[in-house]
Amino acid sequence: MTTPDWDDLKRRHDNPRWMFEIEVDIGDPNCPTGHCDLYDVDLQAVVDWKIVGPTTMKKVKESGPASYYKVQAHTYGKGLKRMGYPVRQVVIFFLPRNAPLSETYVWSEDFDEQVAPAGVCLANVYAADKGARVSGAFVDDQDLAIYAHGDTTGRW
Repeated sequence: MTTPDWDDLKRRHDNPRWMFEIEVDIGDPNCPTGHCDLYDVDLQAVVDWKIVGPTTMKKVKESGPASYYKVQAHTYGKGLKRMGYPVRQVVIFFLPRNAPLSETYVWSEDFDEQVAPAGVCLANVYAADKGARVSGAFVDDQDLAIYAHGDTTGRW
């Protein structure tokens, strides 16, 4: 028996409430496209999944998600809105990497299109700083986090 891959699972999913792995483009030619993990049609919500270790989980539970997580969710919302989907909420599920799923933390807030441009600028600045050309995907969370915390040592 073989394990289905992600594309196979997406093809098999026939519930019209959820859309998986939607490619989003916020309309900025300097910003790469990204893939929103999930859009809930009924709730008009962008959903992002983060698998995190104990240190990040503790920080998130104590003081909420870091700004780069929020910016990414709102940027996906901006892209979906540009595609014609209504967006009311952004939601981030923080799933524990090495703990029971009962330790999951869910954060949400109302969608605010004004939050997204900051993320676009940060991704572009980071790419330019590295002399890299980012295309086809957002700068990943770890890279965005490294840059957001001022570490410009060249880890890409």
